[in-house]
Amino acid sequence: MGYRGMHVVDADAHYLEEIRDFAKYLKGPSVERFADWSGQYHMPALVGDQYDVMLHGRTVRGAVAGKGDQDEMLGMSSPADIPVVMERFGVDTIVMIPTYMLMVEFVRNANHAMDICNGYIDYMVDGVCAPEEGIYTLVVAAGRDPERAAKMIDRVAGNPAVCGVEMLGSVELPLGAEAYNPIYEAAQHHGLPIVLHANFLGPDLSSFAKFPSFVESHALDMTWCNQVQLVSMVMEGVPERFPISRSSFRKAASPGWRASCTAWTPNTCAAGWKRRCSGSCRANTSRIFISAPSRWRRCRESI
Repeated sequence: MGYRGMHVVDADAHYLEEIRDFAKYLKGPSVERFADWSGQYHMPALVGDQYDVMLHGRTVRGAVAGKGDQDEMLGMSSPADIPVVMERFGVDTIVMIPTYMLMVEFVRNANHAMDICNGYIDYMVDGVCAPEEGIYTLVVAAGRDPERAAKMIDRVAGNPAVCGVEMLGSVELPLGAEAYNPIYEAAQHHGLPIVLHANFLGPDLSSFAKFPSFVESHALDMTWCNQVQLVSMVMEGVPERFPISRSSFRKAASPGWRASCTAWTPNTCAAGWKRRCSGSCRANTSRIFISAPSRWRRCRESI
């Protein structure tokens, strides 16, 4: 398949998981909780369920802009959808990530959050992913209980369908916090990259982008979220504490953001980002950070 002889990888393919589909994989109190669940959502609703993300038809998925309505390719909600999408868009390898699970950090009950995370990964590796067909997934590590999240990583890291550990930009503490060390240690032990997926709450609930419309808020949401976590991880020395671990940031599309990512991970994912950046981008970022984060911390603490 591929494109012009290149192997195409979709590393951010959203899977529209449904709690009732993987309820049988749940354990603990959550089993009874979903036995007669009447709610439409099993976690706080996503921004995409609250706002017009298609912007009155200006944004088109699946169909050609200006030529017909949206078609069935709005999302993948069953294992059968995945190879269809891969064939249609010429994708050789696809990494399935959750959609509703992006809100798991807003679940205050840590036991329930971990039940969902464990049930989700078991469901994905058992009935959705197929490594032999290029279909992989990430294990979602809930930041509310890093110790249990680390044990979950240890439990599933050996499965060939698991290619990374996903953390969310909506975590209560910034990702540089030492509280997340168990997750980073587990990921590093198993050679799995840490993948951050940005998140935001839209114009009505956002704490930073207090704009009146969705399109204004959405213009900044992912960049802002990623910048917050980037600064935290760099200034708190995560690349030094876990030098072998690799990291990547999702929903970071602008050249300026790619430059930022390149600057702080010279020994991890930077090489891949540099190949994507323009010559001027590389020139401007190649020597931004020439000392270790621990030195920046000492400078910061003296200011």
